Amino acid sequence: MLLRLDLISTGADRIDLDRLGAVTRARNQLVELARRELGSPARRTVDGDGPLLRTLLAGYSDRVCRRRGPGSDRVVMVGGRGARLSCDSVVRQAALLVAVDLEDSRTEPEGLIRIASAVEEAWLVEDTRWVVDEVVVQFDEEREAAEAVVRRRYLDLVIGQHNAPSPDPDALSQCLLDRALAAPGRALHPDDAALGLIGRIEFLRRVMPQLGLPDLGEGGLASLLPELCRGRRSFAQLRQVDLALAIRALLGRSLAALDRHAPERLEVPSGSRVRLRYETGGPPILSVRLQEVFGLDRTPLVAGGTVPVKMELLGPNMRPVQITQDLESFWRTTYPQVRKDLKGRYPKHAWPEDPHTAVPRRRPARRR
Repeated sequence: MLLRLDLISTGADRIDLDRLGAVTRARNQLVELARRELGSPARRTVDGDGPLLRTLLAGYSDRVCRRRGPGSDRVVMVGGRGARLSCDSVVRQAALLVAVDLEDSRTEPEGLIRIASAVEEAWLVEDTRWVVDEVVVQFDEEREAAEAVVRRRYLDLVIGQHNAPSPDPDALSQCLLDRALAAPGRALHPDDAALGLIGRIEFLRRVMPQLGLPDLGEGGLASLLPELCRGRRSFAQLRQVDLALAIRALLGRSLAALDRHAPERLEVPSGSRVRLRYETGGPPILSVRLQEVFGLDRTPLVAGGTVPVKMELLGPNMRPVQITQDLESFWRTTYPQVRKDLKGRYPKHAWPEDPHTAVPRRRPARRR
């Protein structure tokens, strides 16, 4: 009968006596255990090395190890201790094994397993005193999803796991919430609509703190997560949420104040409703074609009439010809030079001498 047990030599013609002593001690223990474990004729006639290997398991039940990865020489043992297999070991494929001869190292954090024996999970499961199946809810970082698994432990060593057949949806949602709270920027990807809404809220929080709007700046979106995670189990599902709609629901009655004091759009004299751009630390920006604001005498105000918007007045090429928060001064001092510079370059466009009385236009007038 072939015993799949490491016998480590130091050369072709010499055997290390210390290691031979360890093998001899293991042999003596094996003989004693075999008398008890393999006493019946039926047990002695089992094919293969199984009976002897099982006897080793019985003798070293507290030295069961799980390989950290396929083909790896590193293992984790019962008790959580780390160890590595000697490079001479022939136990190279078994996921589970017994450390028959374990040598501690004064310089290395892991012990060295000089003699090992393969173990099968089925042998461990037979002893129900030491094997427990427990349902564990965990977050799979690669899939970015909560999952429930049945984890099998031998003593405190995990020896296997599989998906739980009927996971608790509330437990999965809670697991997702815990992970999302730790990394809200990773869990949620605000689109342009949500980012625009957040910019408006942050602007009013800065200039009108008395409104008491919620903090949705960096990390502030975490306040939405408890509700958003309900009934969901993955970051992918969270990213499909209409975040702007969720923010509006969070605002409740404050939404009216937001629309009044930090509007999304402003109507200009041409009739266009132009979107305002809210940027961190400054006033909102109104980028609009110059011809569309003919007849507008003063800079529009927001935040209860306390903050003038920054106007980017665009030429026909949609590039700024002037940036100002004082439109009245622009018409009086700068517009005549702008008119002179652009009239020859863009003759199809209106360049009236008096912008206060000129008709605002969304596009160039047709020639007759």
